[in-house]
Amino acid sequence: MKLTRKITVLLLLLLSAGCAKETSQTGKTINFSTGKTAEVFFEKQMSPENEPVLVVDYKTDEKVVTEKNVETEVSEIWDAVKDEAEKLDIDQGIIRYKYFSEEKIEDGKPVKLYAGLIFTAEKIENGTWKIDKIF
Repeated sequence: MKLTRKITVLLLLLLSAGCAKETSQTGKTINFSTGKTAEVFFEKQMSPENEPVLVVDYKTDEKVVTEKNVETEVSEIWDAVKDEAEKLDIDQGIIRYKYFSEEKIEDGKPVKLYAGLIFTAEKIENGTWKIDKIF
């Protein structure tokens, strides 16, 4: 991924951070190789350069054990939604992976806090997809 594309991804994330509404997203159930089942949400958004990007959101209440597990899940998530990107003629994707990090008490009630990782998916010349961790 070129530096300019990383900047594009960051701009898209900043612009869409509070804008994406779950109601406009499409949901899909993922059956992970570990036997776990989860729901992901995705939608087409436009980058600041007016290029279409498939943005995928995944949130888990499990704490991240290893980076390898996260990378495996992200790969399986993209495998499950890449057909949607191809149907929409999209060659870029962003996977926002959020995981439970801690619980704190606010106003006497427990509140879950999440941390996250960002990955990009890019269709390369031979038609396959390359996934990179951004941060």
